[in-house]
Amino acid sequence: MTDGQFINKTEDNYYYLDLALSVDYDQVIERKTGNLPENALDDEILVILKDQLRLDTELEFGEFDDTCNWKSRKSFREGQFIYETGKKNKVNDDSDYQIVFVSPFCSGNRYYSASNRMILSGNLSPELIESLKRVAAAKALINDNYQRSIIQKKYVQLKKDFTKDFVASYLSNGIVEIGNSKKNITSLISREFSNFDELFTEIKPELFDDYFNEEYPKHPKFSQAITGDNIIGEFSSALNNLISQSGSQTTLFGNSRSILNALDLLDDGGHFSTSTSEVARSIMEAAKEGTGKNIKVDEFISRFSETPYGYDPVMTEFILVVLTYNGEIALKAVGGKTISSSEVADVFKSGIEAFENIKYLTLESEFDIQPVISLFTVIGVDQSTAKKLRVSSRRSDAIQDFRSRYLKIREDLEYVKNKLSTLSLQHASIVDVEGLNEKHEMLSSIPITDFEKVKTPTNLKTIIYTDAEIKSIADSVDMLHLLHSFYETYFNKVEPDVEYALKVKDVLDAHPDMFSVDDIEQFMDDSFDILRSAEKLLSPEEFTPLLGKLQMVKRKYQTAYYNAHEQYVGEKVDWTKLSNIVDSPDYQKLKVLKNVQLLDKNRFMRIENDISSLGGLHCPEFRVELLDKNVTCPRCLFPSGIKEGEIDSRIAGMEKDIENIYNDWEMTILSELENYRDNIQYMTQDEKGLIEPVIRDSELPSPISEKLVMALNNLFRELESIEIDPEEFIREIFSESHVMDYASFNRKLDEFKQKLVAGKDLNKVRIKFVQNDGTGYTGFRSKGTDNIR
Repeated sequence: MTDGQFINKTEDNYYYLDLALSVDYDQVIERKTGNLPENALDDEILVILKDQLRLDTELEFGEFDDTCNWKSRKSFREGQFIYETGKKNKVNDDSDYQIVFVSPFCSGNRYYSASNRMILSGNLSPELIESLKRVAAAKALINDNYQRSIIQKKYVQLKKDFTKDFVASYLSNGIVEIGNSKKNITSLISREFSNFDELFTEIKPELFDDYFNEEYPKHPKFSQAITGDNIIGEFSSALNNLISQSGSQTTLFGNSRSILNALDLLDDGGHFSTSTSEVARSIMEAAKEGTGKNIKVDEFISRFSETPYGYDPVMTEFILVVLTYNGEIALKAVGGKTISSSEVADVFKSGIEAFENIKYLTLESEFDIQPVISLFTVIGVDQSTAKKLRVSSRRSDAIQDFRSRYLKIREDLEYVKNKLSTLSLQHASIVDVEGLNEKHEMLSSIPITDFEKVKTPTNLKTIIYTDAEIKSIADSVDMLHLLHSFYETYFNKVEPDVEYALKVKDVLDAHPDMFSVDDIEQFMDDSFDILRSAEKLLSPEEFTPLLGKLQMVKRKYQTAYYNAHEQYVGEKVDWTKLSNIVDSPDYQKLKVLKNVQLLDKNRFMRIENDISSLGGLHCPEFRVELLDKNVTCPRCLFPSGIKEGEIDSRIAGMEKDIENIYNDWEMTILSELENYRDNIQYMTQDEKGLIEPVIRDSELPSPISEKLVMALNNLFRELESIEIDPEEFIREIFSESHVMDYASFNRKLDEFKQKLVAGKDLNKVRIKFVQNDGTGYTGFRSKGTDNIR
């Protein structure tokens, strides 16, 4: 028996067996196309679609599960792929979406386009239909076990050729309908595709995105792609990371934190919290209403899979597990085992799949522990303490951690209060104390008296606050940290430079023309602008530059001060000029002449004072390092005592003043010598010897002696002449006896002298020896000189 490959036919149409006949398998396949099984063409198209779209389990003929990436949420939806032939039963619409691929041989499509249903249709040319028949024929021959190895090769090539043309035909002529829209496939794509998988991967997310967003507006928005293939792995990893790190925001992996954030399980500070999740709160409300009862978890999985949430079961299961981990509910598995917070790590160590054994949940704590955990977090209690709160038996340990933090907050509150008072007393004129005081008022939101009362786990009920209250406390604690950090930095680092800048300002204001300082005013203005704003003082970004600006003021001032110091009192001054003045003949003469009593010495005294002052200002070996703590040189206190004008110019002025004073004094003395000429007769010979040359030469000698000054002073005094008669002198001495010893003689001489000058200025007395004038006068007489002034 054969498959007919050796049967031949004569010209008379007689068939005969021809063993030498060569078999044309293409002809065999062609002949088979006229005798194909029912639905063979649709079966081949469906095989191609299953291969390209990787359609797995066929629920009914032409019905498959499908997934679609949700582009705007980086999530996915589950739907159906339907190959519509117009036959069999119509598939129920019980999934998120449907993709209906209409058979080119379907005589009546039973599906209508909708916002969640996409219909793709197209036609095959007669040539493509014949090509498809050959594919189906080859498949039929294989099923008939006809030359399987040979026909199999033919089938593969025929199928490949048809598939290429089939895809190309649909991409060129296919129609897509969704909602009220009907478009050619070519208008939806921007490039050519080689298969239907690439096509659907491109157009499905675009066409269904709006529908998904409208149907499930409360679905999480992930930052990394969550797909049907990776959801279990991603959520299992996030769960294990959360449990192992106790919810610490600083140690959670990026993907874990992303998932928690998408599910609203992180608060504004990035800390793990179930109170921020609407789904978690809804579950807790149901658990509280059913206190003491076991509630089926499937009820929550079903509820949150529907609009407006659209949660995948894994997402809801994840939230149920983290509520258990947080100590808010307990789960019950098949067999009645209860899983509390302390068992979560062990039960779910293999992943979220372990949830398949969970059937019920029940309320775990007699009060809501999440607000307490949130409070602990925002006031800065170590995040590991939250793990203790989740287990009732470990809450006593958590209390100790809380008490330590409470005491630190109380200490910080006292610290910032005292520092504000200090600042108000010292720098209220330059620092925005009023603005800082307003920030201090925020600290009243910290319920420090409530915290003080928490000493046992039972007391935790007294510090349960609303989300709004916790947010206010968090803001207040943050403000406390800002204030504490500001005061600590200000008083430890900034204040010395502020004080320095204020002293610099005083120096520059008092001596505006003495210092040349580039841009220092701008740096000072910028610095004081920061100090005058509480907002800037408490902003690290704006406060941090303050120290740099103040130090720039200091450096610029020190450079300017050094230059000015050298110019005014340092080595740039020609101090030899001052020495030359002191050593000059005129100055030396004036130093002697200043003792002449009738001269006006004020001008010269000023010169002497200036010389002494300028000499004291000379400050050699000055170093910039001396200005680290002081704004002026500690030796000379420059610019204190510096008058307007540079020292060089002042020295030059002194030279001229000295010359003028000497000329004035000389003229005065010469003039007075003429006026007192008559008094010269009362002077001693030595004094006359000094004064008469001055009168004769009409100029003072050089050098001028102290004796000349004394002679001039004697000349210019009001002199008093006392005349002595020698006869009377003898009578007075020997009045008691003509003979006496030496002691008696000496005593009589002293008595006579005392009597002679009694009540007189001895410096003005002149003794004149005279003979008795015959008037009968005995003794001595005093005679004022009429020509002496």
